[in-house]
Amino acid sequence: NSAQIHVKGSNKIDRSTIIIASEFKFPRPLFTINPKKLEINLLRNLPIKNVQIRRLLIPPSLEIELTERKPIVYADRRGPKGKELGMLDIYGYWMPISMSSLIELPKKDIYVEGWMPIKKEWVSIILQNKEKLGSPLKRIIVNPNSELSLKTEDFDLIHLGSSNNNFNAQIKAIRQLSKNLPSDLVRQNGAILDLKDPSKPELQIPKIP
Repeated sequence: NSAQIHVKGSNKIDRSTIIIASEFKFPRPLFTINPKKLEINLLRNLPIKNVQIRRLLIPPSLEIELTERKPIVYADRRGPKGKELGMLDIYGYWMPISMSSLIELPKKDIYVEGWMPIKKEWVSIILQNKEKLGSPLKRIIVNPNSELSLKTEDFDLIHLGSSNNNFNAQIKAIRQLSKNLPSDLVRQNGAILDLKDPSKPELQIPKIP
């Protein structure tokens, strides 16, 4: 029964949450519980990246040890019913906002707009390298055409394109331009840096009326 389920590794995910997420009905015989199926259900329904499940005979019990995901940014994505709100961890893994009561909420002032599964890895690379940009990162934008753009404290938009093959060169270019360009030139509304080809950066400055 539920009292024989023991959860480790989380302060917020308790046995009642596990029972709901398991999609099993309790009480039930211990040997009818399929650990692999239970693992799949928990990984799908909870903000966790790993789970270990042990069936113990003496005393009869189910021991579940969790490794939580830690969201670091808020995000949105385009779903079948419109915009959906969520959170991402350092690996770019999506967690719906409905899971917010089960985890520690993001604290960083970065937002990911238009998240897509096919761009999860690239978003993760950007998050892991944000300190190398030379300017605080404010927003990661995944455009409907799968191209990525950034918004930093220095640049209103930085267009990176649709491939991350040049990302190291793009990071270097952003850092150098943030350092060397006059701040009054770049820190104005509408300053756009095109780095699709990092060997030929293009800076667009809005015309002053």
